[in-house]
Amino acid sequence: MNNSFVITIDRDIVREYNKHYFKKNPRARKSYFMNNWRGKRKNPKELYSTLSLNDLLPMNSQMYGQLKKQWKMFGLWLAKKYKVENLGLTNCVLDVIWYQETRAHRDYDNNYGGLKLLLDPLLVGSGFFIDDDSRHVSVLLGDLRYSKEHPRMELRFTQCGELKTRKEKLDLHFSRFD
Repeated sequence: MNNSFVITIDRDIVREYNKHYFKKNPRARKSYFMNNWRGKRKNPKELYSTLSLNDLLPMNSQMYGQLKKQWKMFGLWLAKKYKVENLGLTNCVLDVIWYQETRAHRDYDNNYGGLKLLLDPLLVGSGFFIDDDSRHVSVLLGDLRYSKEHPRMELRFTQCGELKTRKEKLDLHFSRFD
């Protein structure tokens, strides 16, 4: 069984989630995704990517707990929206591509820090994957690209079935997406 999936997080998805959030929480004034938590975003309503390690490290445990709760709600909603709940996938390649709206240089390793907040509920909490350990996500890739017109984050998944070697898995994945 060789399945491929793409989950895109862009401004439209975040706006759609905010509508859902306010419908479920009518007393809320703003969702997490509308917070200007760093103060550097031109429009904080247009968050479409995960937090970097530079954002997470200065947080105390209470702030991190709230953040984790917000990303959990978003991750579970995302799994439902893309209809990937309870698939129980295993032996997969996960490719994360961040499309930035500027050509600013960024560190790859910073992007992976906040990714955990999204992947835990999206992959495991929703039942999309059996687990997010190395037996179930056998290859994790990442890339930074430029797209001024459509900044976003894409999560690309390929289930590799019975394939064993890393080369076979990567060949299958790239034949599907590149």
